Amino acid sequence: PRASFRQLLPFLAEHTRTLVVVGVLSILGAGATLVQPLLVGQVISRVQQSVPLGALVWLLVGFVVLSSLISGYQHYLLQRTGTAVVYSSRRR
Repeated sequence: PRASFRQLLPFLAEHTRTLVVVGVLSILGAGATLVQPLLVGQVISRVQQSVPLGALVWLLVGFVVLSSLISGYQHYLLQRTGTAVVYSSRRR
């Protein structure tokens, strides 16, 4: 039988700190992802005007890498927390 969400809440409460970190990482990752189209727009504008790109491309690459790292760590924490919740619920 499947457990309801209400039955799983006590097991989730054990991991509140991790879930808060995941929430913060989610917000940071969304911010890093939202900056990317703005930077791409700036790159396109500079290319059309034949202006040197300078550090703008590296900034864009940095945000792509940052977004990927944040997303990867966030998914790792969620996976680990989910496994721990299942383990503790089965143990009890």
